[in-house]
Amino acid sequence: MVECDPEWPRAVSIQLALIIGIVALIPVGFLVRKRFRDAPHPFPVDIAGQYDLNEVGRRYLAFRAEHKGREDGRSSSRFILSHLSAGADRALVDVGCGGGDELVAYRELGFATAQGVECSEVMAAAARQRLGDASAIHAGSWSSIPFADDSQDYLVGRASLHYEEDLDQAYREAARVLKPGGMLIVVVGHPDNTANRGTVSRGGRRYVQLKLFQDRVPVTYPLHTVDDYLSPTFAEHFELVERQDIGQTKPNKLAIAARTR
Repeated sequence: MVECDPEWPRAVSIQLALIIGIVALIPVGFLVRKRFRDAPHPFPVDIAGQYDLNEVGRRYLAFRAEHKGREDGRSSSRFILSHLSAGADRALVDVGCGGGDELVAYRELGFATAQGVECSEVMAAAARQRLGDASAIHAGSWSSIPFADDSQDYLVGRASLHYEEDLDQAYREAARVLKPGGMLIVVVGHPDNTANRGTVSRGGRRYVQLKLFQDRVPVTYPLHTVDDYLSPTFAEHFELVERQDIGQTKPNKLAIAARTR
């Protein structure tokens, strides 16, 4: 007769308990990852909140370099640069300057001053580090541009104006800051581009929700139409110089250049 080790049942029980515990954690881990992946996009109580919460700003900066070479990015930059004429007496402000990549390029053109406005602390810190000039980056947004009346020759913005709840307020503010004959140059997500984006309704208004950079950077912004961008308030303050629909097969960017009246 074979004798059993009296500790054997206890050892087996412990091993089984460990296995069951590990197996039980697998669906929990899956659910946690799924919940993180499918978490609601940050809602735009304010623009800065999207970039400073949930590491949206950090993710944006981490993946921005990966997409610098895209055709729509080059086309957006070409549009803006085609309307700039630098000079020792001319001043430019990049509103919603993000991490400062475009601002670096603008400063190399030879403007008397080329400064940035950014409402996200994460993005502003990155821009200050990128430029090596903390004094060139100011807290603000399109609806509150921290510069004096008639002080700037150019206000530019790539992928920033569409975050504004009130475009007309942004236009009034831009007209205030620009000198007579000054230029407003912006590139935004095209309102007619519905690819890879959803919409939600909050407080009687529709908002766009999408994820950028391989679906890893969630952003939310008000749903504007082309007519919103070319509103009566826009026409009151600006003369349209050029409108361009940017995209290889269908428009995914709307570019506008306008001069103050």
